[in-house]
Amino acid sequence: MQTNPENAVLFDERQLGPYPDHLLKRTDSPTVAIPGPIQRRSQTENAAVRVRRGDCGAEAAEKAAGFLYRYPLGLAIGEVRSRMMSTAMPTGGNPSASPPDGRALPKFEIPEDPLALSRNIKALGYFLGADAAGICEVPSWGYYIDDGEGRPNRKEWRNAIVFLKRNDPTTTLATNGRDWIVDATAQRTYLHLTMITEIVTSYIRILGGEAESDNLRNNKTMMPSLIIAAGLGEASRMGIALNPFFGADFKASAVLTDMPLLPDKPIDFGLQEYCGRCGICARHCVGNALSHGEKQMYNGYEKWIVDADRCFYSTALLEGGTNCFVCIMMCPWTRPNTLPGDFESWDGSVETLIAAVDARAAELRNNGFVRQDAPGSKWWLGLSDKPEFKDIY
Repeated sequence: MQTNPENAVLFDERQLGPYPDHLLKRTDSPTVAIPGPIQRRSQTENAAVRVRRGDCGAEAAEKAAGFLYRYPLGLAIGEVRSRMMSTAMPTGGNPSASPPDGRALPKFEIPEDPLALSRNIKALGYFLGADAAGICEVPSWGYYIDDGEGRPNRKEWRNAIVFLKRNDPTTTLATNGRDWIVDATAQRTYLHLTMITEIVTSYIRILGGEAESDNLRNNKTMMPSLIIAAGLGEASRMGIALNPFFGADFKASAVLTDMPLLPDKPIDFGLQEYCGRCGICARHCVGNALSHGEKQMYNGYEKWIVDADRCFYSTALLEGGTNCFVCIMMCPWTRPNTLPGDFESWDGSVETLIAAVDARAAELRNNGFVRQDAPGSKWWLGLSDKPEFKDIY
């Protein structure tokens, strides 16, 4: 496939998605030190798994097992997402060589240039509704050693196409981060990401490649490491990756493949220095699970230590809500003016980004850290009691 005026976008460096990520500063390595060696983790060691199996007590285990059943809307969205995954092509499967009426499928004119192929797949992700897309080679330690049930991963792919989807901004502005809508907000975003990754996976297979979706139900990788390697965020004090345009108010998924793609480089937008002096998230963490101090070396890399068990435990025992996003809601990077149109005139200046975040932090302080972004805009219904929905589906 040769470049021509009609497909020049596949070969140049113009902006593909809604946000101007092409203006970000790129680096050869992540902005945290990774001297190694890094030991790979088992999914059975995750805090969610430990709490649910009773490591933090029977009460927390029982409540953690029922996250999805606390609120009808979250259950409804989660049920649809599960059905979507159940009808998706099995892992490692291939599409039929012909449509149902027996006609042969037409063949694509596939670019030989990894740049063009990479931009084609990213553009597909944006076409399907992704807010950010990046590509990386999966670090060897980025894979879990098992599937959470003790079974080793069947295959470890070379590349990951990583997609970010924002949580609904209108709801973000109205929620306090710990009420009934929070889990439904996450389920809604994961539903979109499931659709994106399953379609992109099938597309790659139809092109003649092999691929596998890596999302909430079929999770093989440590997603923060992929987000950082794909140039979509930096490591934050919250223990999760943070995007320069919409903070940490998003979810992520990926498509894993051996297709010859062009990896993106990590980004540097000053987050390490900013998180080092801010600490708002730690001061307002409901479970006191976030570090108030400096970064430390952990398993061969530098990070702010998060007590994941304490985080998940306090969330499991949460009253009057379904999940906890308080750190994300209080983070000054999660600010109202972060829609694509707010960055139309941005020239790539880190100083401009930092000034906007500082202004948000000052606003939070002046309001006594009571968010007043959209008063009177809670559109969702509360619960008058606590019914159980486990037998509905």
